[in-house]
Amino acid sequence: MRIATTIAALCTSLGLSAAAAVAVSAGESPVSVPLKAQGGSGETGTATLKDTAGGIVVTLHLDKSGAPQPAHIHAGPCASPNPNPKYRLANVVGGTSVTTIPKAKIRELAGKYSINVHRSTTDFAYVACGEVAK
Repeated sequence: MRIATTIAALCTSLGLSAAAAVAVSAGESPVSVPLKAQGGSGETGTATLKDTAGGIVVTLHLDKSGAPQPAHIHAGPCASPNPNPKYRLANVVGGTSVTTIPKAKIRELAGKYSINVHRSTTDFAYVACGEVAK
């Protein structure tokens, strides 16, 4: 509680609103999701999710990536995701993708969603997937 009070005081002295102070103090540690290869792709990597005042920032890093690859967050586990994405992420280009999902929180995804990367913009076979853990 003392830390939250100190952060709130600092935000106030910087001219930030009380809502901003709460958002800063309520921030959680980033969550790392291992992305495992699927379909013999050999593509692995990591997704990092971070709660921010603007929503979840999702950063994907793939070890092996060529042409732009679509990425999504789907309901369900890697073995049987809902085919309709819940959230579309920026394409993975050069092994990296960064997307902000407005108004979302990691706790809403935990244990219920997976992050999927597709082979290309014309071949939607899954090449990497990771489940957002509880």
